[in-house]
Amino acid sequence: DAAMTTNRKKMKIEQLLLLLLRTCIPLFLALCMARPVITGMKNLVRNSKSSMVVMLDNSYSMESGGNSGSHFSKATTETAKIIDNLPRGSQVAILGMAGPVTKEQNLAFDLPQSRKTIRNAKGGYGTATLAESLEISAGLFASRMHHADRQLIIVSDFQKSSWEKNKQGRQ
Repeated sequence: DAAMTTNRKKMKIEQLLLLLLRTCIPLFLALCMARPVITGMKNLVRNSKSSMVVMLDNSYSMESGGNSGSHFSKATTETAKIIDNLPRGSQVAILGMAGPVTKEQNLAFDLPQSRKTIRNAKGGYGTATLAESLEISAGLFASRMHHADRQLIIVSDFQKSSWEKNKQGRQ
């Protein structure tokens, strides 16, 4: 009787271990199959090249500010930090929402030229044109930006006048 009880306990332990092993096999196979997807996702999020359009509000309202400088100078400083943190080989276009960002207004797509453009950016133009800027940005993404990771950044003081006129129709 004692031998049979010991035998039953051994059998239950063996059956539980076998059940655990059988349960782990499909989980292990699922993880093995998911590995390439997980590895690929890591590149999309972290160090992959990206295509970025920066819509920079360079209207009159951005020239205002306090003792620490104008809103425009703060905007260009922060935009420069964003560009400096992009992975090598990324594409960047800096688009003025109220007028050309630099005298040349040629859109740079490589990082060194974009860094130079943002540091030399000029403000003080009329009113920002949101709708037109968005259309140009969409066209850039469609025709000249080629990386899978695409970002649109709008740097503005979001003055009501710039946004309301665009709601009612183009200027």
